[in-house]
Amino acid sequence: MNKNRIYRIVILLLFLTSISLIILLTNSKSSISSLEEKVENQATIIKNLNQYTKQIESNLTEARSNIKKQKIEKKVSASKEFNDYVTDSLIRSIAEYDLDRFKLTIRKIGKYEFDKLTAKNQSNKYENIHHVDWKENTDENTERVNDSIFVFKLDSGIKDSLNNEDIGQMSFSAYKYAGFIDEINSYLFAGQYFEAHDCVLINKNTGNKKKLKHHVVSSPKNQTLITYDWDNWVYVSGGITIYNIVDKKLKKRLEFYPPGCNSYLAKGCRWSFSDVNITSKNSIVFTCEFQDAETSQTYNCYALMNLKEK
Repeated sequence: MNKNRIYRIVILLLFLTSISLIILLTNSKSSISSLEEKVENQATIIKNLNQYTKQIESNLTEARSNIKKQKIEKKVSASKEFNDYVTDSLIRSIAEYDLDRFKLTIRKIGKYEFDKLTAKNQSNKYENIHHVDWKENTDENTERVNDSIFVFKLDSGIKDSLNNEDIGQMSFSAYKYAGFIDEINSYLFAGQYFEAHDCVLINKNTGNKKKLKHHVVSSPKNQTLITYDWDNWVYVSGGITIYNIVDKKLKKRLEFYPPGCNSYLAKGCRWSFSDVNITSKNSIVFTCEFQDAETSQTYNCYALMNLKEK
């Protein structure tokens, strides 16, 4: 084989190789272009899915917020309706009582009227005498000897004492000095016992002791003293007693026991006086504390009680 023929064969092989490479590269570019297009399509799909997911999450968050808001609004609305129903029914049910010597009327009032009436007097200054933070305030006639013994002086000059007692078997009596009530010339002590409280009056002239209910309200201006009980665990009232102050002595005027369970509600409702203020000789304002006997939900409203002698 001569050199020219070999040369031509080599040239032909190189040409064919070049053609093959061109065809291969063209096909590769086409494949790459196709793959790139597919990748772009997938990226677009992923982007759209992400946006759709964010939209769904946003919708779910808004839906949860709306549901929560509706539940709260429904609960508040139901509570307000029940509260209004109970308080209105309560006051209507005891709107008027015919007692032996008095006609007693009670009506519901708003907080503004309650605050306005109570701002004019300080008749409830003994309201918190059973609270642990109540501080004794002694004078020259009174002295705390120790945690168990309190000594006070009578008008005769003789000293007497009131002692705490440990009776045993979870029974005890403990007394804390609450103050001196000048209009009845008496020392006032807050008495604490096992699961019970009361008040003790000790006459400075005679030394005689008189038990009163849990709370004491005194009004020098109206020569009136009120004592009442209520249990803020079960909201059962121990009633309210109103005394006239005559010649520095207590003269019982009226004793009233509100209904412990009222039949006008299917579930029943216990209630009691609280935060009593004497506004005149024949009227008081108070917070009516009450509790649904079945659900134990507690509520309150403000009320005005008037007395009229027959």
